[in-house]
This record gives sequence, C-alpha cells and structure tokens, in this order.
Amino acid sequence: MKVAVLRERRAGETRVAATPETVKKLAGMGCAVAVEAGAGLASGIPDAAYAEAGAEVVADPAAALSGAGIVLKVRSPLAAGEGEVDELALIPRGALLIGILGADEAAARAYAERGVDAAAMELLPRITRAQSMDVLSSQANLAGYRAVIEAAEAFGRAFPMMMTAAGTVPAAKVFVMGVGVAGLQAIATARRLGGRVTAVEVTSLIENTFHATIQLMTAAGEARQVDARPSDAIALALRCEVPIRVAESVFRDAHALDMRGSGEDQEKQIQEWLESLTPEQLGKYKM
Repeated sequence: MKVAVLRERRAGETRVAATPETVKKLAGMGCAVAVEAGAGLASGIPDAAYAEAGAEVVADPAAALSGAGIVLKVRSPLAAGEGEVDELALIPRGALLIGILGADEAAARAYAERGVDAAAMELLPRITRAQSMDVLSSQANLAGYRAVIEAAEAFGRAFPMMMTAAGTVPAAKVFVMGVGVAGLQAIATARRLGGRVTAVEVTSLIENTFHATIQLMTAAGEARQVDARPSDAIALALRCEVPIRVAESVFRDAHALDMRGSGEDQEKQIQEWLESLTPEQLGKYKM
C-alpha cells in the first residue's frame, strides 16, 4: 500500500500531515510512503529527515499521488481553480483521503464524482475509544496555548508581577471563557507566564438552554421521550430569542400547550408559541 503525503498549499497553513516518526510507523507496517518535496519545511522538518525515516521524497504532487492508495492531508486538497495545482484531480480513483477536510455536501459530492473515499477527521465521534484520533482536541490544546501567547504579545506588558526599584507592576489579569480543552491549556499557559487567571465555564449555559427546551417539548403534562439533538434545541431557543437561563415560569406556562404528535410536531408547536410572545412576555423569563 502506497501512502502519499502532500505539501499543504492553502494560505497560512504551516502544518504537515506526517512526521518522520509517523513515517517510520507506516513503513514498519509495510507501507511505501511518498512525501512531496518541501512538505515539512513550514513545520521545521527537512526532506532529509523523511528520507532517513524511510520515505521516498518526490518532486511534485503528481509523483507522490501516482498509485497511492491512501492520501494524507492536513486540509482539503485544492480543486480546479483554487490554486496552482488541481490536487483533487490527481488523486487516484478508489484512494482513501484522510484529513481535516471541512467537508460539506458540495465537497462530498465532488469526492464521490472523483471516486475518492474521504475521511473527514473533524467529524470523528468524540468518544473514549476514538481519543487517539481526535484531531479537534489535539488542535484545541495548541490553540489554547497559542491564544495566550498572542494575547501576551498584544498586551504589551509583562504577565507576572514585577517588583523593581522604581515600583511594583501588578500581574496581568487573564479571563478565560470556557474550560474545555483549549480553555484548560489557556489557563495553564497564562498561569505559567505569571498571570492572575479567572475562568468561566460556558457549557452550563448551553446545557441550560438544552434542558429548558426539552422540558418545553415535554410540557404536555405526561412523561414522553423527545428525539432531539442538543444542537437542535439550542438553535430553536436562539431563533426564538429565549434567554440562555430560562426561568421555571417558562415550564409552567408551557403546560398550557396541548401538544400532540412526534418530536418534530412538538418542536414546531413550541416554536410557534415562543415566537408568539411579545418582548415584554419574553422579558419575564429572564433570570
């Protein structure tokens, strides 16, 4: 099996889809790895490092993709008119494309027309068994670190408290919104730099919206399971301008609704009810 690693051509992209370490692992599995010349230069990896790891360094994407069964990319391949090379046209029919593809319906159709099997890593289920393949978490970790570094650059002052003969400069106050993967790394980085860090978890606000909307959907007075995704519930609440923190009075008022039918029918009824409320009526639901 031939594995092709291409140079990233999209503006601002400095990452590379494989390193000498991963090339060694692929070669150890019996794969022939072809790396386009210059693929790792923006990440500080010379072509010689790939060659030492067992990869064949080739001159252009056409040579790298010729006969490839697996294509590794960080970003989606360039299509006709998007850049200097039509990378998509060079991918062999039946090859597996793996990367952060930002895939949508149009992209899926383009891959299907070309006969390319595409694996968009950003759509991988974020479950325990798939953690080692979770590209979003790994990149969010780096994003949290980089965010603080760039904030320090823009801040224009030192982060830690400085005691000098001329006086004391207080430590920078850093506020982090969200304590997910990126937020936790931002907190750690800011603290290492000497900042005084405060953080808030915004997920609970989203959960309040979800649970409130679900309760509205089940407010007919009987226990019933509603088939709704958190994203649907959040989108519904935001469309209807329902405050993130919804008061319990919303649930009591919703009990007056005599909902029937499936979850979709109930959602429509809830949406119509919420949209019928005046700004004054919505105001009473704010906490």
